[in-house]
Amino acid sequence: MDPRDANKLFVAVLGHPYGPNEERGIYRSTDGGRTFTKVLSKDENTGDSDLDVDPRNPDIVYACMWEQRQGPWENGAWAGTNGGIFKSTNGGTTWRQLTSGLPAEGIVQADIAVARSDGNRIYATVANPTTVRIYRSDDAGENWTQVTQDTRPAGRIGGGDLPVPAVNPQNRDAVIIASTVSYRSEDGGRTWVALRGAPAARRSTTRVPRSRARPSPRPDNSQSCPAPHSTGARRRPNGYPVWENWSRR
Repeated sequence: MDPRDANKLFVAVLGHPYGPNEERGIYRSTDGGRTFTKVLSKDENTGDSDLDVDPRNPDIVYACMWEQRQGPWENGAWAGTNGGIFKSTNGGTTWRQLTSGLPAEGIVQADIAVARSDGNRIYATVANPTTVRIYRSDDAGENWTQVTQDTRPAGRIGGGDLPVPAVNPQNRDAVIIASTVSYRSEDGGRTWVALRGAPAARRSTTRVPRSRARPSPRPDNSQSCPAPHSTGARRRPNGYPVWENWSRR
């Protein structure tokens, strides 16, 4: 949603999981959600899995396209490289694909996070056909570098979902990635430390569920970070030293 205009919002539509779907893409509303117009699409097999807006300049919008299909049987899935990361500088009217420094072999899926304190700083978890890597841009997406060789924070959630980055709203160098294990970096993504114990940890307050989670650092309190997931919600107070079960308090 545009912080300057509550009537303007974007919706990322992944589409029907089991077949071709012309409705896949990015939609924009300028009347508070009464009507929507498709503003970005590629084809009937490629939808949108994530989007983010530069909070200091809401005319700058980023979208992640994902070519994928689920099979009608358990664990059946297919994905292609027709997706990628796209950028609009005019509020979603026109878009262009960002490629400099990103995998030349193609992008299967990506999740992005724009730093609230500096719109030039963007983090992305990016899947190519063989692996997942963590990238960073310091010039609003024009150029990207693989920021770490540490493969742990790039691990898929439960072996499937892409890990999700979230940036401290007051510190562009502090970022959390939610995967099967949640990791934190304080140096712009170069080094990472785990935020919980081993998968068999005895204390449930130190474990992160193996379901998809999206950490959301509070803009008014960079030391607090709620993380909703499929079995409830958890929170990290006091600079995120441990998770506490927020939804059952």
